[in-house]
Amino acid sequence: MTAPPPGLAPKSPPSWARWTYYGYLVPPAGAAAQYVWTRGPLVVISSLIHAEFRGELRWHWLVSVSGNLTGASRRAAVLASPKDVSNKEKRRATDDELATVRKHFGMDNAEEDNHQPGCGRMLFRLCDARPDDPALCECKETEEVVTEPDGFTWSKERGADADQMRAAENARQLLGRMTDLGAGEDP
Repeated sequence: MTAPPPGLAPKSPPSWARWTYYGYLVPPAGAAAQYVWTRGPLVVISSLIHAEFRGELRWHWLVSVSGNLTGASRRAAVLASPKDVSNKEKRRATDDELATVRKHFGMDNAEEDNHQPGCGRMLFRLCDARPDDPALCECKETEEVVTEPDGFTWSKERGADADQMRAAENARQLLGRMTDLGAGEDP
């Protein structure tokens, strides 16, 4: 993987916003780093990823927001042991909560672009946005949008089975990996 330019890191909130840095996740392929932040019932995974945008590999900030009915600390703690989290404990962030995260993580102009039916709401923003960049990811033009009963939308490849994708997302959530448990210093 290409190393990110010097000084480029996942988004972090300002200290006045009172988020707790919980630790970091082992980054998946294509990601340089992932930090976990908690505040009230919210868990944010802030990532720096190298992904394709309109046929070109570019650096993106990805901020994933999810909520928890039993408190964010519990949710963050079980990233290491996701089998301990029941589906009843997880929930999607509300529009108001997402607006707060946008503000605190500097993602006001980010695109919400969900590619899975899980509880996370994904915000993407190019790190090196140029004036000629289209506003939307090409997936909006090539993929099918699925609307869940609660109004949440996500996209999938045309012809893909939404039920199979939901099952795969549930299985993926059981594979979370936390390498630094406990509150840490701000990155």
